[in-house]
Amino acid sequence: MFKLSTKQMTYSALLIVLSIIFSRFISINTPIFNIELGGVPIVAGGILFGPVVGGLIGFLSDLIGHLIRPFGAYHPGFALNETLTGVIPGLLFLIYKQGRKKLDDGIPNRSELPLITLILIGLAIGGSYYFYNVKKIGDIILDINANISLVILVNLSVLITLIVIYILRYRYPNKKTIYTIDRLILGLLLVEIMVFIPLTPLWLKLTFEVPYVSGVIVRVARVALILPIKAIFLYVLLRSYDNKIKLI
Repeated sequence: MFKLSTKQMTYSALLIVLSIIFSRFISINTPIFNIELGGVPIVAGGILFGPVVGGLIGFLSDLIGHLIRPFGAYHPGFALNETLTGVIPGLLFLIYKQGRKKLDDGIPNRSELPLITLILIGLAIGGSYYFYNVKKIGDIILDINANISLVILVNLSVLITLIVIYILRYRYPNKKTIYTIDRLILGLLLVEIMVFIPLTPLWLKLTFEVPYVSGVIVRVARVALILPIKAIFLYVLLRSYDNKIKLI
């Protein structure tokens, strides 16, 4: 069994509200795709309170959000997505927290940078392939110049993200915290590559007969572009709960 303090329960409820707002009412519309941040509060819940509470935050966010503002018929697959969005980073940071308890002077200064670098390079390659070959996005018809511009944008986004991560990790190596920039990014990436990239296109194919492969490729390209935005939002949510949480 687990126990939550009044502060933890209150903040969990706030994260549910934020997830509903950012997934059902607020999104950033671009000509390429919508930037939806509703999963980030769920990730924050898993990181702060563990996989069980994180999973509950995700499940309740999807269920209550559907009751308030449904987008078509209810599909349990999307509820599974939101639940896993809280469980996966919750398990990751539970491992980090248990490792920290075993040492008197904090956690080992282990870095997840090599793994993150490989994942981001893979996303850049996938995103570049998609944007170079796509001929139409929504109602917008793309020419070769637009394709090349989007490929450059994807690679710049990944490159800038990697540069910032490396600078923060090595310039400010805070050995006393588990909330390092590489671990926060890894938590977000694991959710994307284990949940949203493989599973969301599957539910869309089963529900709306959307082609699966194209759905996967689109989401790979999207992750490469919006990861920095999600990382900033996640850090803001963690800091708003505990101002002792610092990346540097």
